[in-house]
Amino acid sequence: MPRPDRICTQQYGGPQVALVTGRFRGREVSSRFSRTDGCEIARWRTMAALLGGVAGSTGNI
Repeated sequence: MPRPDRICTQQYGGPQVALVTGRFRGREVSSRFSRTDGCEIARWRTMAALLGGVAGSTGNI
């Protein structure tokens, strides 16, 4: 989730939502990813190798 003082572009990247839970290097992780604005789209692209590509966003389907 972006910081509350972060300004994000008002663009819609699609209805996709990904919930990531589990353990990574011994630490519990829990994150929600969506494509509801520019900040969330950027987060999704950063994690595209894990979440999978979305047509038009990373060049992957």
